[in-house]
Amino acid sequence: MTVNSSAAFYETRWRLVLMALGVYEATYLAGAFSQSNVWNGLGVVVLFSALVVIAPDGVFRPSRDLLRLAGWPLLTMGIATVINPANSSVYALIKFSSFYALFVVLGTALPYAVSASKQFNLFRALVIFPILVSLVWGRKIEAAEDLRTAGVFTNANNLALIALLIPWLAPERASRFMHLSFHGATILVIVLSSTLGALMAYVAAIVLDRFGRRSLTTLIVVLVVAIGGVAFFSDDIVALLDHVKATQKLVVQYHVLRDNFSSLSDGTVDFGLLKSDYGDSALSGIWRLTHWLYILHLIGEGTLVQFVFGHGVGSSSSLLPTLPHNDYLRVLFEDGALGLLAWLSFLIAVLRRVATRHRYLVLAFLVYSFTENNIDNFLFMALFAALVAPSSVNQSEPVTGVSTAVYEGTAG
Repeated sequence: MTVNSSAAFYETRWRLVLMALGVYEATYLAGAFSQSNVWNGLGVVVLFSALVVIAPDGVFRPSRDLLRLAGWPLLTMGIATVINPANSSVYALIKFSSFYALFVVLGTALPYAVSASKQFNLFRALVIFPILVSLVWGRKIEAAEDLRTAGVFTNANNLALIALLIPWLAPERASRFMHLSFHGATILVIVLSSTLGALMAYVAAIVLDRFGRRSLTTLIVVLVVAIGGVAFFSDDIVALLDHVKATQKLVVQYHVLRDNFSSLSDGTVDFGLLKSDYGDSALSGIWRLTHWLYILHLIGEGTLVQFVFGHGVGSSSSLLPTLPHNDYLRVLFEDGALGLLAWLSFLIAVLRRVATRHRYLVLAFLVYSFTENNIDNFLFMALFAALVAPSSVNQSEPVTGVSTAVYEGTAG
């Protein structure tokens, strides 16, 4: 293959992969508007069928390096399912396994990041379109006094998750004003979704990414100073945030947690009273903490086998009143300590391998996963795989005809 034909080959492959993702996104939107999961399942089948044709090497000759990376989480999910067949969900197993399969296929078949491809505008469209649809025709959920834009997604938290992709869409060599505009758009969508977990994930990822590039010592110093500053000036910070409408919900949640911490620790939280005093919107923080303590209690009461191997993939839906709203706790409950270790190892390996430009997104996902069910959102997980997989594989040699800058994602 000649120099030019090699580059052209992978550009064509990127275009076809993104078109296949576009077809999946269309079925996702069709399912959202029709309130039917059949469309989403059909879209996943079409996506993988298309990849067999578009990238047969990724499907039939996957990278051993990426197989090792994704193999451990897949293995632990399989063990959890075999040990707990009654509690496990085949649908959940297929959905979660599909992410790792997509990660391996795309990482094998596409040797450089989409940001370095001439097809990057197609990827931008895949991110922006469902957000625009949500903002224009989106549903409003929750109480009338605290409307949250959920759009075509299951809930507003999922819309905020997709919005975390927006800063990464700015051209690498764009002006400072354009970069700030993309960040402003991200904050706007998160505020409209009224999702505090996403806002904290966005800020944390920016800080961790910026200072983490220097040295671990610098990062630790910044974190200690930041935490100390927030603790020392907490009353002043809360008073300041209380004057900003977009952050007033955060202030109310802070007061609920502070005033009811003792009740939280001894399990005597009166949600009926809190609802009458503060309203539904102020209880998400304390509800999450209460739910997490309950799940940890269940894990502690389980057998050693359940602690190590979990209660079964998808068992959160059948054994818990509601999903954990914490992906780490969910994996621990469903796949056990072994599964959590495998999943964390996978994410940390991806964070260490990906191009510098992609680290913000991985960090945002890691932080946001503390308060949300992100792994349930396959549309985001598919876009996430398309972003990070191609720069996660250890390349033996660069692609002919493609600048080595693509491996750092700086050519887009």
